[in-house]
Amino acid sequence: RFAQRDGRRGRGGSAIPATSTCPRSNPRGMLPKRRALLHAPPMVPGLPAVLLMRPRYVEKLWGGARLRDLPAKRRAGHEPPANVRIGGSWEVADLPEGCSVVDGGPLHDRSLRSVLDELGRSVAGERAPIVDGKVRFPILVKILDAADDLSVQVHPDEAYARAHPGTFAKDEAWLVVDVEPGARVLHGVKPGVTAAMF
Repeated sequence: RFAQRDGRRGRGGSAIPATSTCPRSNPRGMLPKRRALLHAPPMVPGLPAVLLMRPRYVEKLWGGARLRDLPAKRRAGHEPPANVRIGGSWEVADLPEGCSVVDGGPLHDRSLRSVLDELGRSVAGERAPIVDGKVRFPILVKILDAADDLSVQVHPDEAYARAHPGTFAKDEAWLVVDVEPGARVLHGVKPGVTAAMF
């Protein structure tokens, strides 16, 4: 199982409607406990300093069933769908193929997309990118459950993304929080393998 934070957007997988609350980060920066947090700048009148988000579950062929074991995912009405191989829980997402939903407060049940359409960079930050004329939330936060080898990941660089509308560069940071015996991470190719050989 992995916690993944993507600097830009990925693609693929089937989205399952949000039915759960996310883990909540504690003030000391420890591992999440209840729900994902999205910090809103204090300059937005009437908004709490933190927006709580519900996740979106994504089915993958390599997905598993371990997310159901997380305490925040066992609350009545908040469990991942049964009999589905859940590859990931998108804790915070603003993607065309799936978006987080605000959980509680004055914006309860509104999608992050609708909040950004209304409040823009006052919520996403002054450096948030504008894509197709809309402010986009620049980070995708996921919890992954890989019960099998993940599909091959090939992410475009900035130059390719600029030349191909609808494509995004994608920087990643991973935190591995639990593994089965024999688990491994593969990165790159063997020395001597060229692009032509690949």
